[in-house]
Amino acid sequence: MTRYIGTYIHALVDYTRCTDIFQYGLSPRAGLALIRSAKTWAWMEGVSYVLPVHVQSVLAAVVGHRLRFKDDGMNPSRAGHTLIENVAIP
Repeated sequence: MTRYIGTYIHALVDYTRCTDIFQYGLSPRAGLALIRSAKTWAWMEGVSYVLPVHVQSVLAAVVGHRLRFKDDGMNPSRAGHTLIENVAIP
């Protein structure tokens, strides 16, 4: 995994901790799960390296049950999409 992918995952986790739209941020274990899942997704696609698209492909599945919006009317499954929309790829 390249350094910029690690930076991207860190930015995703950090965004959840610094923004006021989630009740609480992602844990370090969630970041590790995101790394492992992205590596696995890349391997299943037949490549030996992780790209931002691999991280984004697994993001909703990895963080959807870990994040809750402060606004109870928001669908928790939108958490991954919210992160993709708000965190730039380095």
